[in-house]
Amino acid sequence: DINTRELLAMFASNLRVSVLVDYDPDGAQIYQVYAEGGSNNSQLCLPHARWVGLHCSMTRVGKWGLNVDKMIEHTSRDRSLALRLLKHWDSNVELRRRMAKMLYRGKKAELEAITQYRGMLLEYVAAILADQE
Repeated sequence: DINTRELLAMFASNLRVSVLVDYDPDGAQIYQVYAEGGSNNSQLCLPHARWVGLHCSMTRVGKWGLNVDKMIEHTSRDRSLALRLLKHWDSNVELRRRMAKMLYRGKKAELEAITQYRGMLLEYVAAILADQE
């Protein structure tokens, strides 16, 4: 929301902003709005924001492993948004690769997917933030 983005923009020079979103095109678009300020509010951009949401590598075996069978198929709207973001991030290799993998896989997952056990999401966030330092 705009109020949150305004608050973060005021402190952007003193904060490391991490955007924790679902593994889906809507999550990617939320990240894009925070990082780039959205279409009408470029002064609210947080260019150093880091996308730390779920990602496709989490479907491999490991502590945060997502069960691919429990992931949800993309809708036609998801594919359309993913293609639009893929084109938008044409010059950003990292974001383009991440979006292409999401589109290729054709599946999405919500953050709740890693909260099988109590506190797992908090552990995930703590691990991501520790890795950021």
